[in-house]
Parts: sequence; structure tokens; C-alpha cells
Amino acid sequence: MSTVEDDIKRADTTYAKHEIKSRGEGRWLLQNPEWTDMWTEILHCEAGTIIVHGDGPDIAFRSYVWNAEGHYLVRWAGRGGTDYIGSKVCMGEAESWDRDLALEELREYVGECIDDGETPGQGLVSLLMEDFPEHPHDLARAMYEANAYDHDGWIPGTRPSWTLIAAQAACRRLTALLDAERKSGWEAGTVTEPLPLTLARCVVAGALFPVLVFWVVWEAAFDCAYNWLNRFFTGTSKDAIN
Repeated sequence: MSTVEDDIKRADTTYAKHEIKSRGEGRWLLQNPEWTDMWTEILHCEAGTIIVHGDGPDIAFRSYVWNAEGHYLVRWAGRGGTDYIGSKVCMGEAESWDRDLALEELREYVGECIDDGETPGQGLVSLLMEDFPEHPHDLARAMYEANAYDHDGWIPGTRPSWTLIAAQAACRRLTALLDAERKSGWEAGTVTEPLPLTLARCVVAGALFPVLVFWVVWEAAFDCAYNWLNRFFTGTSKDAIN
């Protein structure tokens, strides 16, 4: 049985050779140039939503940072933990259920109860002795009836879905491609600084310009006054003294 870490590595391998095939305002289409399967389009929507869809995952994430630029949200979606980003899913499946994993986790839970000197409950033990449920809602109902909910509604066998893991891998790949483009552009001198930073520099320069003018005028006026007073009282000037 594969672990979540195994699935993450498999997803990263799946997207390792994907390139940006086309792009538009707030959208990027990723595809492996060697084959046409697993094409994936990533969209940046208004109000901080990232949609990932295509041959692989179909899912959407919503951030509360609604005014962030698209590439920042793509980075956020790809590099956040599966539990955290899973909680931000607004469309699609964030979790999946594995019956074999559920059976294994429930056995571990019952074993821990016995080791701690606790009674896991006959109903819970019966789940392991009899036919184990085929669906998560059946397991949830059986655990409820067995009074086994001391883990805030935990259902054994629940794990991050492949859809979530693959979508995050696609976002990580796009982030790496955009970072590489940006680094290459900086080295070639073809990428300028972000517009907000440019505007900030203009605002600061505009605010400092009057101060600079005032300082120059003040210095000139001070020198003129100093020279005039020196000539009036001593018949010399500052320039003559220096």
C-alpha cells in the first residue's frame, strides 16, 4: 500500500517533464512534449481562486488573499501541506477513502486501546471480526453506533486524494518553470522589476524631489546671505576665506 509520501513523489515524477505549451492572462497550459496525456491547465480566477483541470486533476483552491497575483497563488497551492491546502478546496475532492488502509488503521487503534488498558468497545471489535464495511459512510455509522468517536469524527482510511496531490504537483511544476523563466530573464536583462515596485519607487522619488529642491535652494540662499554679511561687516567673503 502506497503512502502519501509515495503518491507525492509519483505525482512530481508525472509532471517532471511538463512544459508551458500555451498561456494567457491568468492561465497556463502544461503538457509533456513527449506525449499528450496528462495535459493540465491552471487558471487564476478572481477572488483568490486557483482552478486545476485537465487529464489528471479537476479541483479548485480558494485563498483568502483575494488580490494576490496568479503566480503567487500557484506557488501557495503547490507548496502548502496536503492537509492545509486540502482545507482550502472549494471544488473537487480533497480526500479519498481506502478500505485496506481503514482496516489497518482501525486494527492499530484497537491495539493501542488494549495496550493502554482501555476497552475499545465490543462494537468496534466486531467491525474487525465480521465483514468490514465497503464504504466510508457505513464505517462512520458503525463507529458511531460503537461509540468510538473520541477523535473528533475521525474515519479510518481517510487520506489526501490523488486529485489533490496531482494538482499540487502541477502547481509546483508551473512554479519551477516560471521561476526559471524569471531567473533567465533577469540574467539576460529582459525582465524588469514588478510594476508595484516600480510605482513605489516613483512615489518615493516624487516625495523626495521637493525636499531635494528645498535643500538646494536653502543652501544657495544661505551661501548668498553669508557672503553678503561677510562683505558688509568684514569686506571678505566665504569663498575668499576658503
